[in-house]
Amino acid sequence: MSQPSFRLARFNLGRVLLVLGRHDEAIAELATLSQPEDVDTARYLFALSTAYVRAGQRESGIKWGIEARRLALAYGQPDLAATIDRDLARLK
Repeated sequence: MSQPSFRLARFNLGRVLLVLGRHDEAIAELATLSQPEDVDTARYLFALSTAYVRAGQRESGIKWGIEARRLALAYGQPDLAATIDRDLARLK
């Protein structure tokens, strides 16, 4: 991507790659979104968690899901945190 700092575009690309079943590419794309930490990072890390799970890397998916939940709560996103909780409960 010509503008690495354009996080929303990278996020959307990662989501498209997930839909296409290109999990490893989606992971690589979404992993770039963990910094800087801001109000959007929880959503990006939740997508990264999903990508890892779909790629068969359950433990990494759980790890990133827990981090996404932490950030969702830290940035006042209880609905997102509840959604992450539901997904994590299915993995445990």
